Amino acid sequence: MRTMETMAHRAESAPVSTPAAAAAPAPPGLVGIKLVVDDLEASAAFYTAVFGMIEVERVKVDTGIRYPLDEIILSSGGAQATEFRLILLKYVGKAPPSRSDHILCFVVPDLDAVVEHLPKMGGKLLRPPQKIREEGSRMTIAADNAGNLLEIVQVAERAVD
Repeated sequence: MRTMETMAHRAESAPVSTPAAAAAPAPPGLVGIKLVVDDLEASAAFYTAVFGMIEVERVKVDTGIRYPLDEIILSSGGAQATEFRLILLKYVGKAPPSRSDHILCFVVPDLDAVVEHLPKMGGKLLRPPQKIREEGSRMTIAADNAGNLLEIVQVAERAVD
């Protein structure tokens, strides 16, 4: 049995979908990733505070086949063609798997602000920001509140001739 509790916690600055846009099918391709976590609420708070993701839905699933699970679906808030969803998943009654070598990659407008905010939300800076391209793009490696690896990049603005 699948039940859904929709949470419309959209930021005031989030784009508003039109009925036509909401009904349009998503384009083919990768649209999101599921991340198994132990503490849904803490992980949702981390990604909404540090990366500005928007909580769009909460889902409870119990098919009777595997462990029941709870999900919090976060959105990047872009138009449907560019929106990316991070789905935080917790198996009910089962410990999360050990950490893996997966790395979540984020592009941000202000790397220094994100680096400053990381520890306030339980994250950890693993490598200081460094320049990665001649035009000035920078990146860092960090861990979220649950120890998952993050690559965070600030792309330099290019001069227009």
